[in-house]
Amino acid sequence: MQNKFINQFKKFVIVGLVSTFMNYIAFRVLYYISNLIIFSSAIGYLIGLSNSYFFGLKWVFKTKSKNFKKTIIKFLIVYFIGGIFNSLTIYLLKRFNIDYSILWILGNGIALMNNFLGSKFIVFKNN
Repeated sequence: MQNKFINQFKKFVIVGLVSTFMNYIAFRVLYYISNLIIFSSAIGYLIGLSNSYFFGLKWVFKTKSKNFKKTIIKFLIVYFIGGIFNSLTIYLLKRFNIDYSILWILGNGIALMNNFLGSKFIVFKNN
């Protein structure tokens, strides 16, 4: 059981890294073409988020759920909460004069744990 948990976590991290890379590449290409930063950022984020959902469903947690609407809503809520945790961590710890890169890593680490545990036990729990 513990081995399955660790394997899922490793796959989750791989998917997250790939999704972040896809987000960044899409953002850069779209911003280069359009010069619209909000549009480019939003589309890049949606591409990365879609990749995370698809590979979380099919590869990481191997869910066979048929209720995709409910699963997508739970996924978006879990990731929204992860984003809030990320931002709050950075905001609350910035007063300690910690380098922003370290704060970003800490915030993303907390979001990572939220997103993994939320995905495993809430979003894709029917496995």
